[in-house]
Amino acid sequence: KDPSSILELIEREYNESVSRRTTEELRLVKLFELKPNLRQTNLNFYYAMYPIIIRELKIFLRILVPEIDQLSEHLRSSILCCVIGKFIALKCYFRTSKKFKDYGKCMCTLLTCFDLEDCEEWVTEKECAMRKRDLICTLRSYATEYLTILHQTMRMGDFTLTEFCALIAIAFCDMGDFIPIDPSPPPTDVQMQPSI
Repeated sequence: KDPSSILELIEREYNESVSRRTTEELRLVKLFELKPNLRQTNLNFYYAMYPIIIRELKIFLRILVPEIDQLSEHLRSSILCCVIGKFIALKCYFRTSKKFKDYGKCMCTLLTCFDLEDCEEWVTEKECAMRKRDLICTLRSYATEYLTILHQTMRMGDFTLTEFCALIAIAFCDMGDFIPIDPSPPPTDVQMQPSI
């Protein structure tokens, strides 16, 4: 396929996904009573978002590689596991670069962020977490390390939608070495990766 058509396909599907996810996130924002405007996320909200994130990634993969449903369930699961972390990280980076230039804040989802200065909101009383203080310390440590890397990268300059789509394409094509070989051969002419 023509590289530009792949990027256009990724951009179109990303925009459609944003529309679908915004509706879902607004429903969860009300359910978990997050603060107005740019909302600080918490664990319960993020756990509730995860099935939506996975569903949207599956839709994206089917559009990018229509033959994916012909692969075995084991291989489809391996592909999903291989790309989900990369997709979440890239989307987080792209959204953060558009919203925040200051250190300490990061976009988690389309409508929510986390803020190192407001970490008490990460684990609410409603979540009844055991050893809440230890959990918050662990989350803060992880977030500090992640945000340090994120904001160092963001200093390189603006991040365009086209560059974001190109990075998604590269991440998808770069997964071949990490997917275990399926013992059952795929159907004839099934391509796992788009021709970029």
